[in-house]
Amino acid sequence: MRLLAAGPFLTARVGGLIPGHMGEVFWRTVCACLLAQGIVVGCSSGDATVDDSAIIVGKVVDAESLTPLVGAQVRTMPETVVATTNGDGEYVIDANAKLATRYQVLARYEGYEDQTKIITTAVNQENRVDFALTLQRVCSPGTRRCGDDEPERVELCSTRGDAWSVEETCAVGRSCQAASATCVTDRMVTVTRTAEGAVVSSPAGINCPPSCAGEFPDATSISLTAVPFQMSTFAGWSGACAGSGTEPVCSLTLDADVAVGAAFDANAFELTVLRNGQGRVVSEPAGINCGSTCAAFFDRDSTVTLTATPNAGSEFGAWSGDASGCGDTDLTCSIVMSEDRAVGVRFDGISYALSVTRLGSGTGSVVSTPSGINCGADCTESYGQGEDVTLVATPSAGSTFTAWGGDCAGTDPGSDCVLNMSEAKDVTAAFDVERYAATVSVTGSGVVASNPAGINCGSTCNAEFLGGEDVVFTATPGARQVVAAWGGACASAGRASTCTVSVTQAFSVSVSFAPFYEWPLTADARCLLLLHFDQAPPSIANACGGGVAATSSGGFTSVASRTAGLLQAFSAPATGPGHIETARRLLAPSAATIELTIRRSGNGIGGTHGVLYGDKDSTEPDGAGIEIFVADNGGLTAQTFDGAGATTIVSAPAATIAVGTWYQVAASLDGAAFRLMVDGTQVASTPGPVAWVASSSTAWVGAKREGRTGAIFGFNGVIDELRVSDSARY
Repeated sequence: MRLLAAGPFLTARVGGLIPGHMGEVFWRTVCACLLAQGIVVGCSSGDATVDDSAIIVGKVVDAESLTPLVGAQVRTMPETVVATTNGDGEYVIDANAKLATRYQVLARYEGYEDQTKIITTAVNQENRVDFALTLQRVCSPGTRRCGDDEPERVELCSTRGDAWSVEETCAVGRSCQAASATCVTDRMVTVTRTAEGAVVSSPAGINCPPSCAGEFPDATSISLTAVPFQMSTFAGWSGACAGSGTEPVCSLTLDADVAVGAAFDANAFELTVLRNGQGRVVSEPAGINCGSTCAAFFDRDSTVTLTATPNAGSEFGAWSGDASGCGDTDLTCSIVMSEDRAVGVRFDGISYALSVTRLGSGTGSVVSTPSGINCGADCTESYGQGEDVTLVATPSAGSTFTAWGGDCAGTDPGSDCVLNMSEAKDVTAAFDVERYAATVSVTGSGVVASNPAGINCGSTCNAEFLGGEDVVFTATPGARQVVAAWGGACASAGRASTCTVSVTQAFSVSVSFAPFYEWPLTADARCLLLLHFDQAPPSIANACGGGVAATSSGGFTSVASRTAGLLQAFSAPATGPGHIETARRLLAPSAATIELTIRRSGNGIGGTHGVLYGDKDSTEPDGAGIEIFVADNGGLTAQTFDGAGATTIVSAPAATIAVGTWYQVAASLDGAAFRLMVDGTQVASTPGPVAWVASSSTAWVGAKREGRTGAIFGFNGVIDELRVSDSARY
């Protein structure tokens, strides 16, 4: 105990006095001495290198063949590391194992029994633990059995008892017999039975019905059990089981194919009543009460008495079927239940016809309770005297039920009609197609009409249309107008001339018309030059695809546009030479239209007129090209030049272009005429041919220069978008 108590001190002193490897050897010697006395507590050196320096080695082999087991796992308790055997079955534990420590060492390999050994790691000697593992046995070597899942297969246990293998597969018509584990001839067992019971076998194979035959190995002992159905008893065996009599179980040992019969007797039979007409049939003993219950079981060979009672307005007619022994005038009939029976009974009563007629433009159905009428398909039915009949009217989609008539007159359309059949009845049911309100609104100059007729807006803008109907609306623009947009139920029609609405509810339609010159070019017109004047920051863009960008010269100011559709505008002020140089030279097509929107502020700058658009050679006063300008008196002029002469058209003065008013101005020419238009209306024209040759300079907007260095004549006002196209639009 004194030595144990001094352990820490001794450790410290030795560690300090004997350094390095010599100290380690000394300390292992001390530990060995303590171990020899059975004392291991406190034997730690405090040095991890020493404490974890033990190495455990060994080999794992098969106990019978001494074959190395590759991949076996070896682990210790207390835990060190888990080692795995190499190709020679050897392993090494060289981490975390401590000296002078008692370990349980476990070896494990799949298919073998685990093995555990004890070792106390020692100093200066090999810590070796070898294992010889015993194979786990699943069967006794050399024994045979029938396959678990394959009764046609004989299996043999391996010589080491670790696995089953197929020794023989039985031929067709043979299977493995469990008692001998050999292939023997199959024996067929066939069962016939009467319908009131079932037969099952043990071992399984027969479950009749539906499986009434099965094969079993020769010499197999089987038992057949008879199971009677409800209200039946087992009457006895026949064939190979005849000796078992009425016992429910028959046992057989098979040495040949056998046939077995099983008879069952019914304890009760079913009696069914088939009723025709208005009346009731009851039985004694109780069981049948027809109308409601028309079939029941009764004891075998019992006598059942049926009694017929006609309803008011009916009388008994006759018995039929299995009631052949009863007289037709007798309200009672007795039946002996020696088998299943079916008895017919007829009641002849007073009946009246009920007829339904559907009226109106709509569709729907009328159905009766009790059944019989389902109109459309079946609109007439006879019912017994005094019987209550309920009629239900149901409109089809898009229709509404509006009125009962005939013998249902006065019944609210929202209610069912109830009739008592005291006599023949005739009923009408009116269905009308639902009508829905349509409202049309028009903005601008134009008319919208409907087909079917009803809407002609301007004047008639409200009408009703039948549910399910397709209504086509046609928009007809006024003079020089186009369809700008549809709205409401026609919103998806865009700028088309027609719109179709399928009527399922009330709806509204709107259409707006606008001057044609405010809308895009038609398909036959190609854009040559298109200028937008954007507001922030001030800029000028040529919007024709692939066109040359415009440039500016002089001052310009962005102001509010005439319409939102025309974006912004260019201002040419009276105090300066504001204009736009487009950097674009046109090639004088055979047909062309020049359009722009203007608002004049006063007299022209630098002369007696203000130039709106000029694409003309500046080298000579009569050079080739084209110009449009406004005279100070309000007259509008357009000129074309071919270098030798000019074609000129002039509108009436003063009233044409007034100060302070927006106008859409266009010059249009082709081989037939040269026209000036204001807001879509012609104000001047001259017949062709027109003297026009393309200039060698670029176009200006809002001004022109006389000659190369001459005076600039500017327009005093505001110019909105400008568009040049190669089609005579007017």
